[in-house]
Amino acid sequence: MVKPIPNELVESILDHLHSDKGTLLNCALVGRAWVHSSQQGIFREIVLDLPLPHISITDYTTQIENFLKTTEWLISSFDTSPRLASYVRSLLLVKFRKFPEAAVSYQEAVYTATANIVRRLSNVGVDKVLLLVQWNDLSHSLKTALTDMLRAPQASVTQLSLVQFVISTFAEVAALLSHMPHLKMLRIGLFCANWDVPNSSLESAMTGTVGCPPRSIQLEKLQFDSEQELTSFASWFQQDCCPFSVQNLQELELFHYVGGSNNSVFHLGYTPNIHSLRLVIWQGGMNSDTPVPWIQSLFTPLLDLDSRDNTISLRRLIIDLNQPHTQWNNEWALLDALLAKSEFVQLETVQFNLLASYYVSWESLKEKLPLLDGSGKLKVSGRAKRVIIRSG
Repeated sequence: MVKPIPNELVESILDHLHSDKGTLLNCALVGRAWVHSSQQGIFREIVLDLPLPHISITDYTTQIENFLKTTEWLISSFDTSPRLASYVRSLLLVKFRKFPEAAVSYQEAVYTATANIVRRLSNVGVDKVLLLVQWNDLSHSLKTALTDMLRAPQASVTQLSLVQFVISTFAEVAALLSHMPHLKMLRIGLFCANWDVPNSSLESAMTGTVGCPPRSIQLEKLQFDSEQELTSFASWFQQDCCPFSVQNLQELELFHYVGGSNNSVFHLGYTPNIHSLRLVIWQGGMNSDTPVPWIQSLFTPLLDLDSRDNTISLRRLIIDLNQPHTQWNNEWALLDALLAKSEFVQLETVQFNLLASYYVSWESLKEKLPLLDGSGKLKVSGRAKRVIIRSG
């Protein structure tokens, strides 16, 4: 007699298949013991992905029709078995952009179906939301559904990614974020026509809407996809009435284009308890400058603190160098000396990732960083890769 597989083992196996929907659908047919865990994996992440507008209109309409069939199935599933909606932990809206003229007749149906799904997920414990959308082009009903989902008193969203997120004003983004008390991770990649920073207390008085109390949203991880938004967010974070606190931020990712300003408007003085810092640096064209002055400017406010214990909490520094120069000048020795200071005693790893469309000698870089190399903290990897610049 063959003994049945323990339920705990079944759940563990199926938990590792959450990205393989086809296999999970087959597993759900094995038997009752497999149904619950299979369904949890099937519905854990909902990805609503529209086609790119530049493909042929035939392919575009075919994909849109498939999209509508999928959303119809999801809505029917949630209405028939409401517990299925409670399994959803992540919601991703991808490539919600302006419809091509030849397919504009589908737009209302797509936005209505998407809004209906969002409404069904508003109060079921969705933890992670990613929006790659042109906000201004969405229907009123879809924008309202998304806003209600993020702002709902019962909302549990802790991770929000706004990627290639096109919106008219920074003030609209600030208003959206100001009502998310449980937010812990925020990724920002904005395209705004107006970057003016609102006065949060004035906005509340004028609109009658009150966001979270000042400094009540305790971020743990913050990522910026370009430099454009840094100035506005740095200014907003400094307002006394801003609901966000970055004092206890644990992880930070910044983007920098070599050749721009070396004075960082978002320095580590704002985030003195940072443990992990990732710097995504583009060093392209014929520019012979290095990012070293910019990196130095990030740490200067921490080094200037008037404190008896001036130890910097940073433990891991990752530097992604996109299209670095084949010749490493002596400015890198300044970075080596900086990170060898006693204030960086907690620093465990400095990881350089050299990403280029041609061969780059990582040994030559190590020669410019003898103190880091000798301490055993330096890790360098290099590989040829097609690199796409993040526009900002």
